[in-house]
Amino acid sequence: METKNLLFSQELELTIETYFSAAHSYHREELDEEENRKLFGEYYSIYPHGHNYKLIVSVRGTVNPKDGMIINFHHLEEKINAFIMRELHYTYLNLQVEYFRYHTPTTEHICLYLWGRIGEILLPLILYKIRLYEDETLYVECKYDDEEENEKREGSGGFLLLTSV
Repeated sequence: METKNLLFSQELELTIETYFSAAHSYHREELDEEENRKLFGEYYSIYPHGHNYKLIVSVRGTVNPKDGMIINFHHLEEKINAFIMRELHYTYLNLQVEYFRYHTPTTEHICLYLWGRIGEILLPLILYKIRLYEDETLYVECKYDDEEENEKREGSGGFLLLTSV
């Protein structure tokens, strides 16, 4: 009996992977060309370039004893994919997504945007982690920062932003 109770109180992580294509450019409208070149270096351009992004989304929760799931995998997948298709797939981020009119669509900013939007969509589930790959060698990860870790990092806002190149 104790094993049965432990099984359903154990927190697990469920992960899905999805893809989308989007274009962006590294420039700030309010800066002149010289300032943009200083800020973005060789990546500065007023012209967009695109990526085929890979997005990995993980949620945490306990197993529901009635259905044996944290959440129905297909419902999770439908929610994430509907959001991606509606708001990001085949867009020029700088112009078509309001957030990126005010934030340069770097991989870091895209990840932060996804963290906020997907977190809202999935409530009451706990969004545990997202990892956004710009290509095979570059990704950014936002990860839920639990209370114990949060005490160690004042002002972390409840998540960690990790980057890799």
